[in-house]
Amino acid sequence: MTIGEKIRQLREEHSMTQSDVAKKVGVAIQTIFKYERNIVTNIPSETVEKLAILFGVSPAYLMGWVDEQTEKKNSSIADIILHLQYDDNFFNFINTLNTLKATNQLSALQQEMITLITKMSDDQLKGLLVFIKSTLEKETETTEE
Repeated sequence: MTIGEKIRQLREEHSMTQSDVAKKVGVAIQTIFKYERNIVTNIPSETVEKLAILFGVSPAYLMGWVDEQTEKKNSSIADIILHLQYDDNFFNFINTLNTLKATNQLSALQQEMITLITKMSDDQLKGLLVFIKSTLEKETETTEE
């Protein structure tokens, strides 16, 4: 199955129109049309990430790197943060969260946190990232024991 076929299948499974998907990932309707028809197959990684989050699948599944539907996964924000570095990926992650916020896919608490994060300085963001990772790693260690 091509990436375009997967996007269409997932869109239909979620009872969404091409317009719905386009608005939620921040692209034109024509772009979704071209993705689904495999006219455009070199999809920007940021868009792949947004589509994966929107449909609750892994980017690897969406890209066809893993074939089985069982590879679908709804990564928690915590799982994603554990693998972030303070670089362009971090800012892409924040942009993705802002997209989710705009589409009302986050709780009120998560939305408030994103609003506050976007107001932080670089030094504050670095400190926050270290704190969050440390907290999540301690939580993971506790649950594994």
